[in-house]
Amino acid sequence: MELTADEQMVLRAIVARELEAAKAADALAAAEAALADAQAARQAEVMEAEMAAQKIVAEINRRHAPVIGDALRAVAEARSASDAARAPVKPGEAKP
Repeated sequence: MELTADEQMVLRAIVARELEAAKAADALAAAEAALADAQAARQAEVMEAEMAAQKIVAEINRRHAPVIGDALRAVAEARSASDAARAPVKPGEAKP
């Protein structure tokens, strides 16, 4: 079967379009892979930074814990003393 010149031209255009579509699909796949790699690299770096920050915060908390604990105990003692000082005097507790 012989193709006319117009049919040959249409066939060549279809083949060319199919080749371009395959190239475009390959380019899209490569671009999507590059995006996934970039996002994974960013996420890995973020996780590393978050872990480093958590270690720093834990060390700060550890250093300050004794002083904060002492301060909390002092506040509790002062609150107890304040409450006791404001408590009503009961008969027989009053001292001359």
